[in-house]
Amino acid sequence: GDVLERLAKVDGVVFDKTGTLTERHAEVTLVAAVPEHSDEDVLSLAAAVEAGSQHPIALAIMTAAGSRIRAADVRSLPGVGVIGTVDRHEIQVSRVVPSRLPQSITDAVTQRYLRGETVVVVERDGDIVGAIAVTTPLRPEALPAVTHLLALGRTSAILSGDSDPAVRTVAAELGITSAQSNLSPADKVDALTAMRQGSRQLLMVG
Repeated sequence: GDVLERLAKVDGVVFDKTGTLTERHAEVTLVAAVPEHSDEDVLSLAAAVEAGSQHPIALAIMTAAGSRIRAADVRSLPGVGVIGTVDRHEIQVSRVVPSRLPQSITDAVTQRYLRGETVVVVERDGDIVGAIAVTTPLRPEALPAVTHLLALGRTSAILSGDSDPAVRTVAAELGITSAQSNLSPADKVDALTAMRQGSRQLLMVG
């Protein structure tokens, strides 16, 4: 009962992006490997460390790879990515930092990044071996939901760990003017705390 009473006083709704405003299924649109490696290598290594995840990006990579290899000693790096061991090599899959991309794949990957697609890089023992771009379409109910909230006098905002272009693209499509990107889970908590100043009553969906 207390929760329902508090819900009636909400004046703003904050959404996560991936799997909330966007579909739970995603699709790999590009695999770019450095010359010493193949696209298959990059996908296989990424899928190995993502094998235990249900995140839409991880599921897209595993589907594209079709690989059954699993990494050992897998652990999450909050706000960064995931890391594990494959054949005694440390494999890390993490969000892209464009300035760190090898020259051989910079142009192709940057185009996808600026288009608003989600891009992750795959590293082996600290060296980038390739990058993977993934697109996640908007859920069909996302725009009607945001529009309905606005009609009720409730504002909408986005807090996401995804890249700035990806978050800005979704925000523009939904008409949301308040959107923050590249946030770790702890960053999201801090952002929510800041947004609640002034006695705002917020609902987080994600």
